[in-house]
Amino acid sequence: MAHLPPSRRLGGAWAATGKVDEALLRELLDEPYLRLPPPKSTGRELFNLPWLQNKLRLLSRQPRDVQATLQQFTARSLAEAVHRHAPGAAVYVCGGGARNAGLMKAIAALMSPNRVASTEMLGLDPDYVEAVAFAWFAKRTLDGLTSSAGSVTGAKGARILGGVYRYA
Repeated sequence: MAHLPPSRRLGGAWAATGKVDEALLRELLDEPYLRLPPPKSTGRELFNLPWLQNKLRLLSRQPRDVQATLQQFTARSLAEAVHRHAPGAAVYVCGGGARNAGLMKAIAALMSPNRVASTEMLGLDPDYVEAVAFAWFAKRTLDGLTSSAGSVTGAKGARILGGVYRYA
């Protein structure tokens, strides 16, 4: 576990030692991606260290304040998207964020009265959601069934995802 960043090892405790930098938070929330309509998906290809360094613009800030601000950015961007596109929806968090008590508390505070919980509450370990999804895709493909929706993927209709190849 020593290879994990402090935020993952400490469940958000490091971010709790900092304070949210409101100017930086406004800069982070000004990200054009956040204004795109769903469906959408992103990750480290956009939200990465060079992206953050560009937002910081060489201004000196305490690392713990940056971490607290990033935590609030994550919670705010999620809450604002849910309130805008799925008001009243429950939010089930998976991945490392589900084990970050500070992040979960921040999301819950911004999502009230919506329910916020880990996928653990649904009987699915938050660390295995992606693996389970790919297993489901594989099973559907093996059964010759579609597992996509045009409204999600942008395709002109439902599609069988992937292929099965046998080599002799």
